[in-house]
Amino acid sequence: MKNSFNFSYRYDKFSDKEFTTIRGSSAENDYKVGQIVDIKVNRKTIGKVEILKIERKRIKDIPLELLKKDGEYPDHKIHNHQDFIDLINSFRRFHFVSSDLMFLTLFYLTWKV
Repeated sequence: MKNSFNFSYRYDKFSDKEFTTIRGSSAENDYKVGQIVDIKVNRKTIGKVEILKIERKRIKDIPLELLKKDGEYPDHKIHNHQDFIDLINSFRRFHFVSSDLMFLTLFYLTWKV
């Protein structure tokens, strides 16, 4: 079982009490609802969250509003599903997402004080 989510950017969503993170389809096997995990930015812990809910969805079935909220950070905006796919691919060395048919895992999180 993994005990953290690592991020490359300080996303806008971190200022919200509850937020999501979208990971690869197999990530649902690495965590469980109710688990407390660290949030890290470039491997430095910035806080702890509780996992409220885990869902597996196709990219095309995730509302653009959620993708925007999940993937935007200073100087980077999401305008459509392809922008989000491009963001995901920027983090991958192999197995690039090439279609909106691919399944991803959504984690709904809340900050722990």
